[in-house]
Parts: sequence; C-alpha cells; structure tokens
Amino acid sequence: MSNKLLQLHFAFNGPFGSEMSRQLVELAESINQEPGFIWKIWTESEKNYEAGGIYLLRMRRRRSPISRSIPRA
Repeated sequence: MSNKLLQLHFAFNGPFGSEMSRQLVELAESINQEPGFIWKIWTESEKNYEAGGIYLLRMRRRRSPISRSIPRA
C-alpha cells in the first residue's frame, strides 16, 4: 500500500465561497466515503472561474475510483 497525492483544476462558473460550500455538502460527504480516501482540500478561484482540489488517497493493488486519472509511475 502507498499513498498518492492527486491535484486537479477545472473550469467552474460558481458558486464560490460559502455558497459553494453549502451547495456541495452532499458531494463532499460522498467523496469522504470513497475507498482509499484520506483527506481533501478544495480550491477555488472566482477571479479565474476555476475550482479543484488536492486529495490524499491510500492506494492498494487495485486503484480507487477517485484516483484512476493518476498516471502509473
């Protein structure tokens, strides 16, 4: 087993700030239940219309669904 850091950025038209937090509670809680999930930090830039996140995932032999975009070394 090893841990992997996944960082993503994507175009996002909002909402931002506390409204984003309120509207995405269910999504945040569902991510917390993903196999291998350890922690996440969500990022946002209202100025650049971007959102994203940094995720720490525990990787096992089989890759967790949330981390399939991490290239294998």
